[in-house]
Formats: sequence, structure tokens, C-alpha cells
Amino acid sequence: MAVIHNSSSAGHNQKPNTIEVSDWGGCSSIGRTRAENQDAWGEAHGQRFVVADGMGGTEGGGVASGLAVGGFLTADATSKSQWLKAIKRLDRSVQRQCKTQGFRMAGSTLVGLVITTDHCLIVSVGDSRVYLARGERVGLLTCDHNLRNLRIEEGLPPDSPDQRGRPDALTAFVGSGNPTQRIDVSLLPTQPGDRILLCSDGVHGQVSNAKLSHLLTTAGDPTDTATALVSAADTAGGIDNSTALVVELGRKRT
Repeated sequence: MAVIHNSSSAGHNQKPNTIEVSDWGGCSSIGRTRAENQDAWGEAHGQRFVVADGMGGTEGGGVASGLAVGGFLTADATSKSQWLKAIKRLDRSVQRQCKTQGFRMAGSTLVGLVITTDHCLIVSVGDSRVYLARGERVGLLTCDHNLRNLRIEEGLPPDSPDQRGRPDALTAFVGSGNPTQRIDVSLLPTQPGDRILLCSDGVHGQVSNAKLSHLLTTAGDPTDTATALVSAADTAGGIDNSTALVVELGRKRT
């Protein structure tokens, strides 16, 4: 699977396409071992899409993911800088509301997608992911915010636990209240036929890269594809909640 590095400058010499969402679909499963589905997902106006994963089965994770989804879909933001500020506000809001409800340790990952006429804006906090299928090529558009990748950045062995926790421990999440945590906001020029997947780690952690790529490019319409990905996660063990949201782009009708 290729890793595609998204950039606001990519394709700047190409004539912009006039793009709209032609179809989309989502699916979520509690899995086979959890008592509650703490994943959440949503859509607004055929332009905003979001998946959130309540942290690690902690108490209140479902509350946090629901707040994260609602806050993303209603955020007053359009540009990259506005979205960065909006997610920082959302982080503080989720932390405050969870504490008010008695969930002091609750938090959530978040990946969000905003579609415009010639590009998409991608927001990422935590280890849920966004993938792009363009033709037969599938690439990862986000970076997991976890201790493993932080150790790589520090030049340390990635999979050796240290006093900070396990390699998959999150280093950023919505509800942390940490003003310096990493929040990724990026732009990607789009093309007709692009297919974008947003998913929780219950999908990408249980479904191999090869199978994920195959299903994303061959499994049918977006609803069928999302269902196939979640079913594959359950078949692989279902040890976690799993959520997939697939968005397909086409040329805007005039």
C-alpha cells in the first residue's frame, strides 16, 4: 500500500475539477468482545464526514466520541487555520463536558473530511485513519498519533515500551485538554472517481493492508464497501469496535 503525502500545493498546475460527492455509505460494529460500541460517525449536507473512536474502552469513551462527531459536523470553519482553531476548541469542550458527566479520563480519536469543489480538507487527531483510492492505487493520508511514531521521530526503537506506555498509546486525542498536542489539518486536490475511506483502528488494526485495498477498490458501492470492511474486521476476530465510512467523488453536475 502506498503512502500518499497530501499537500495544499499538490497538483497546482492542473486545472481544478468541479467535484461533488456522488455517493457515500457507512457501517459500524460492536465486534465480538466489547460490551459497548464506543465508535461514532456522522455526515452533514453531503460535504462533511467524520469517524471518532472512544478511547480504548475507557469509561465514557462513547460519550466522548459522540461529542467529537457532533462538534465536527457543526464547527464554524472553512480554512485550514480555522479548522485548527475549531479542533482545539472542540478538544476543550469535549474534556469539559465529559468531566461534567463524571468521565474524567474520557477522550476520542477523530478523522474528518470536508469536501469542496476542487479539494478535500482532512482533519486527524489520534489513530483513526483516512485512505484514498484513486484508480487501482490506495494510499494512507494520515499519520497515527501514537507513541510508536513519536519514538520513530525521536530516533528510538518504535516497538519497545518505555515509561510513557505501550507503542500504540495515543499521544493526541480529542478531550485531552493539551494545547500543544498534534492536530493534523491538510488539503488534498481531488479528482472524479476518487474514493475516500475514514475508519477506526478496529478496521485498519484487524484488516490487512492488502485486503483493505482490495475491498476499497472492488467491493461495490460505498455502503457495500463499508459493510465489507467492517465484516472483514469482525471475521478477523472482532476484538474491537470497527467503523468504516466511504465517500465517492464525481464530477459536479451542471
